[in-house]
Amino acid sequence: MQNPRTLQLWDSFYQSKVQEEGESHEEEWIIRPTDALMHQLLLPCFAQFSSGPTAAHLDILEIGCGTSSFSKSILAFWKKQEQENTALFQRTGPIELRILATDVSKTCIYHNKRRDCSLILDTISSSLPSLQYATLNAVEPTAEELQMLEQWGSFDLVFDKGGLDTFLFRSRYRGSDRADHPVVHSILQNIFSWLRPVTGIYTTITPRVKIKPLRNFGGFSQIDRRNLSAEASTAPLGDPNAVAAAKLELKSVQLKPVEFFAYICYRNESFNPAEGIELDAQQELAPLDSDACQKCKTKFSEFRGSLCLGSKSAKAWRREWKGHQSHCKGC
Repeated sequence: MQNPRTLQLWDSFYQSKVQEEGESHEEEWIIRPTDALMHQLLLPCFAQFSSGPTAAHLDILEIGCGTSSFSKSILAFWKKQEQENTALFQRTGPIELRILATDVSKTCIYHNKRRDCSLILDTISSSLPSLQYATLNAVEPTAEELQMLEQWGSFDLVFDKGGLDTFLFRSRYRGSDRADHPVVHSILQNIFSWLRPVTGIYTTITPRVKIKPLRNFGGFSQIDRRNLSAEASTAPLGDPNAVAAAKLELKSVQLKPVEFFAYICYRNESFNPAEGIELDAQQELAPLDSDACQKCKTKFSEFRGSLCLGSKSAKAWRREWKGHQSHCKGC
């Protein structure tokens, strides 16, 4: 599904960037890391810890890291919180942080390893939180990449910053506003399989007000959309006195004068990624193929066309079918 020319494009892109700006090159997409943003990213994980199984470590997977230093910023933020013994750590106790930052471009990963080699060596030779870089094709992982992920096990947090946007933009579906998107669906299927059962969370940061393929994916039981520049929850630990400062901080580091959103997605334990369907018998099912619109007599099988039921959640199919029946003007 990934065109080899696309992979070559990214290698060439990062190679030119490094040649222009040197080995210390760092480039952030969408928004720069801040303490407020780190709280937004990590707090849902700690909330899951308090309600789920106790874990001695927090494993994070970043998809499409590019030449960003975002994961490195998470390490710095973590150390600061730990040293100051903030409420974040008082709630949960000691937790080991492990981060795997990935990108499809081998050139990019090679550059990041050279740029951050001293930091990586420090984390290996001490008890400090660890950071690793590795290549990963999130659409079609190679056998070696799957073996690497298997060694890591499952992740408490999988996140990307503009990752889904890349596939939504670089696609023949671009601009069609379609709710089904085969490439994005494959990525979400993979992400679901990499998340830790019960407590796993996927977060994507994007300027998009809505992402239909994400909304319709059955692998998430709940999706919270948060406006990074407007919501009070961007303040550290929800402190009301820090709301204004957090908003100002986020506004000052946005790379473009538009709003940005974090979609926080919680793993749906009743979802079977192999079949793409929800297994919980208590949940409502998708309409039957034999169901017909009372106005135009169109059957549901004709309405969904060549799309399989697993391409969307049952909830999404019910919503679209109900919408058709409500607005249908008949034959």
